[in-house]
Amino acid sequence: MLLECDLGNTRYKWRLCADGAVINRGSGLYDEGAYNDIVLTQPLTHVRAASVTSDQRTQGFTDYIGRRYGVRPQWAVSQAHCAGVTNAYKEAGLLGVDRWLAVLAAYRLRGAALIIDAGSAITVDVVDGEGRHLGGYIAPGAELMARSLQSETAKVRYESQPLFSALAFGQDTAAAVAAGIAAAQLGIAEQAVRQAKLCLEGDFSVLITGGGAQGLIKDLSVAAEFAPDIVLDGLQWALP
Repeated sequence: MLLECDLGNTRYKWRLCADGAVINRGSGLYDEGAYNDIVLTQPLTHVRAASVTSDQRTQGFTDYIGRRYGVRPQWAVSQAHCAGVTNAYKEAGLLGVDRWLAVLAAYRLRGAALIIDAGSAITVDVVDGEGRHLGGYIAPGAELMARSLQSETAKVRYESQPLFSALAFGQDTAAAVAAGIAAAQLGIAEQAVRQAKLCLEGDFSVLITGGGAQGLIKDLSVAAEFAPDIVLDGLQWALP
């Protein structure tokens, strides 16, 4: 039994695998009951994990898994070279491990690819058909944009509504904020597509993950694939 976990900035995701097949999965927030949803009915033999959250939360996961299942997680780290992929960063360890795992999975599964993660931050990474990571973008995610407007402006006050709800011009403050944020996120994604076309020769896949993925896929000018598990998928190459 193999447990794979992705500890993100605001949420964690996990999936349980046996004989190469996913048999259970879940996700949760870092509250008092964090990780309690990871309930196994058979002995656990191996844990592969990645974390971009705080050291405290990461240690909490390690302690929980060790106490409950008697297994110590194996943690992925960003590397200069791995599984045919070369990291664009001169200091490989400074690339977020979630981005690195997504690049590994994208290249191994699709070849040349543009990966967009619309989460707490919106991140973009590009890998070419030879496994060269070409770098990417990092910008505030939709919820972070919304919170910054609430906290850093005096008169932009509104009751929140779902982000990525529409691109049409808003006719009240809440709608205008939601539309503006959706437009900003989509603009980043569209510029990433244009830049990827300049960097890559021939066709490439566009893979989108994260909580805002469906809004981007709906409005993006090119076909894109929803890849919710791309970070978890990368663990098999980072930690074979």
